[in-house]
Amino acid sequence: MTKDKETNRFAGASRYVLDEELAKIVNISMALEMPLLLKGEPGTGKTMLAHAIAEALGMPLIVLNVKSSMKLVEALYQYDTLTRLNDSRFADSKRDVSRIEDYIRMGKIGQAFSAETRTVLLIDEIDKADTDFQDDMLDVLDQMEFDIIEIDKTVSARHRPVIVITSNAKKDLSDPFLGRCNFHHIAF
Repeated sequence: MTKDKETNRFAGASRYVLDEELAKIVNISMALEMPLLLKGEPGTGKTMLAHAIAEALGMPLIVLNVKSSMKLVEALYQYDTLTRLNDSRFADSKRDVSRIEDYIRMGKIGQAFSAETRTVLLIDEIDKADTDFQDDMLDVLDQMEFDIIEIDKTVSARHRPVIVITSNAKKDLSDPFLGRCNFHHIAF
C-alpha cells in the first residue's frame, strides 16, 4: 500500500498492481477533481481500482450500483412517504409527521456529499442507466449540490469526493458525458 502523504497521490494498494499510465490518470483526475471513467471488459479490475484508491488513501468508499430502471433522485435521496403515511395513521408513532426531513434518507451520492470526510464514490456500471440519468448525474457532480424538493433544501458537498465511474461498454455513453470525465480503458 503506497500513499504519498504530502500530495495524496495514488500509487497502488496492497492487492492492486497499477501500471504507470493508470496511476497518472488517477492522480490527474484527483488533482483536477474530475470523475474518472473506466471502461473495459468485465473482470479487468475497474471496480477494484476504486476499492484500492479508498484503501491506499484511507478514505471511506461509497458504492452506487447502477440499475437500468434507476432514477437519479434515488441516487441522491429517498423520501419515505409510506412510513410517513403509516406514522400519521397510528397515534403511537414516536416521530413528528410534520417534520418531513425525518423521512428523508440520503442515497449514495447524497451520502458522499454529506460525509464528514472526503470519500471515494464508485458509480458502478453507468452504462446500464439511460442517457438522461447519465447527463443529469454529471450535472449534479459538476455543481456538487442537489435540491431536496420536499423540504426546499439544497444539499452541497462538504468535501468533493474522488469519483470513479465504471462502464462495461454495453451501451454507448453520450458525448457530453464523455467530455466531462477523464477516460481510461483497462484492457485484459
